[in-house]
Amino acid sequence: MKHRKGGRGPQRSSGKPHKGQAKAQAKGRSGRHGGPQLTRRPAGVASGRMEGVVSPHRSGFGFVKVEGQEQNVFLPPPQLAGLTAGDRVRMRVREDATGRLAGEVEAVLARGVSAFLGTLEAAGRTLFVHAVNRRLNLRCLVPPGKSAGARPGDWVIARVTRYPDGHSGATAEVLR
Repeated sequence: MKHRKGGRGPQRSSGKPHKGQAKAQAKGRSGRHGGPQLTRRPAGVASGRMEGVVSPHRSGFGFVKVEGQEQNVFLPPPQLAGLTAGDRVRMRVREDATGRLAGEVEAVLARGVSAFLGTLEAAGRTLFVHAVNRRLNLRCLVPPGKSAGARPGDWVIARVTRYPDGHSGATAEVLR
């Protein structure tokens, strides 16, 4: 072993990279030790447009899985409005200061959920069906005459007739 200048301790001379150096080399960068260096885009610079499938978190934010890409794209709560699990979206993607990809939804290309299991609930004379799967984050208004005879408290299969958007909620009809 050789000693570094400045008394920083021994330096490996075995030719093998140390743990951190090996990880960096595996990712295509090696920092101050020479070799290829991965260049980072400055925060806020557009990374382009991507398509992927939405996976919401029950806390209100979500992620989009883009095929062929390791890192999922983060969707902040305002961008998740009107989306449900499995929706395929096109989004504009930017890299933030931490290197995380964040998306801004431009369009919903396909819906992931058309029918779901839920419970029927009443608020006065108005009926709603809540998805049992909380990750769907669906609460749909059931218009008069579309409850198929179900009563509040019943478990039902409902079909979405209008998806939520930023201005209005979803509606559904009870199938059975």
